[in-house]
Amino acid sequence: MAAGRPPVAVAALQEKAVAAAWKEIPGGYLVATEDRNIPPAAEQWMAERASARTITVRAPHAVAGSDPGPRYRPDPARCLLSGQGQRSPT
Repeated sequence: MAAGRPPVAVAALQEKAVAAAWKEIPGGYLVATEDRNIPPAAEQWMAERASARTITVRAPHAVAGSDPGPRYRPDPARCLLSGQGQRSPT
């Protein structure tokens, strides 16, 4: 994955955030139950912390950035963008 990404600009790492956008803008979170990089329980916790609309799919870590294919239908990104996911309790 990293081999296909451009390097991060130093300015992007030094820029100070003025506000936490996730507190103001409704968001979505994809919990991948077969993720071997981030434990699914941690993903769920982060989604709840952000009060994010949550979609849970049986998929590996990179499913959000790739074509999920027929195994992962409905398409997680489309579900999140259309508001079909479950809203986490606040």
